[in-house]
Amino acid sequence: MAFPGKLVVIAEEVSGEVRKGSLQTIHAANELSGGDFRCIVIGESKEHGGDQAAAAGAKNVEFIALPNASDHNAESVAKVLSDTIGGDAVVLMSHSDLGADVGPRLAAHLNGAYMSEVTGLTVEDGKPIFKRPIYAGKALERVEILSNSAVATLRPNAFPTPEMASGASAQVVELTPNTPADLKSIVKDIVKKATEDGDVELTEADIIVSGGMGVGGSEGYKPLRELCKVLGAALGASRAAVHADYIDPDHQVGQTGKTVSPGLYIACGISGAIQHQAGMRTSKCIVAINTDPGAPIFQLAHFGIVGDLHEVVPILTEEFKKVLGKS
Repeated sequence: MAFPGKLVVIAEEVSGEVRKGSLQTIHAANELSGGDFRCIVIGESKEHGGDQAAAAGAKNVEFIALPNASDHNAESVAKVLSDTIGGDAVVLMSHSDLGADVGPRLAAHLNGAYMSEVTGLTVEDGKPIFKRPIYAGKALERVEILSNSAVATLRPNAFPTPEMASGASAQVVELTPNTPADLKSIVKDIVKKATEDGDVELTEADIIVSGGMGVGGSEGYKPLRELCKVLGAALGASRAAVHADYIDPDHQVGQTGKTVSPGLYIACGISGAIQHQAGMRTSKCIVAINTDPGAPIFQLAHFGIVGDLHEVVPILTEEFKKVLGKS
């Protein structure tokens, strides 16, 4: 399949690993263009990032040294990427924290369109077509770009993760772009919040266990964390639970939180307001646990358990331990 124009993927490498969402973006670009695209990896390890991008299917790999890129000034990263890309291009990024921050700025630099949280990509009549959810996920928007350039961030887990080719490597070209001198703001220090050991990034997770007001307080997340450890899952939360100070806002899933699309989403004590559904309704399998059989979440769930999460979750945890062979 021939892609009409220049296609560029921006991939993120963090601590020696290319992010899962970036690998999925590479796979989507491969499907869209038949392998004819430029992959620019930003991160700290040229060898790891380049080889992983190649293993995911990228043939033309370049590298820009930006350690902890998500901590950088978004204005600076967008300008560096714009100068590197050069002219007209369709740019694909994962809808990570970096992608959501840099994507619109990069589109402005390229004088192009911007689309966020894209869940479908095709070429029709020689034109790239983007599909993305609107109205809290109740409808899909079909977008045809009119400009010569565009930036699209792809929703993590909306596209398949490629099978990594063992032993794959690439001749990675290292780029040394100039850092902009006329920035409007400068990041001087990054203060990291303390996280629980083993916390998994929400947007990268294939399994998410979320808790709402039904957990009853911050201590109510303990059984959910235990289940997360057994399943290797990320811990999520509803907006109401975050506003009640039960848990840190970094865990919030929903229209005003993070949008996720895992293989398995377990909603514990979450009523399922439309704002929460907007952030997780594309999950492949949804399991709801709630004492209220009339809770809206049951209308969306594939499987439902009417019961107290404080009784149900520990039982699930023990059963999963048995099935997975974990003590």
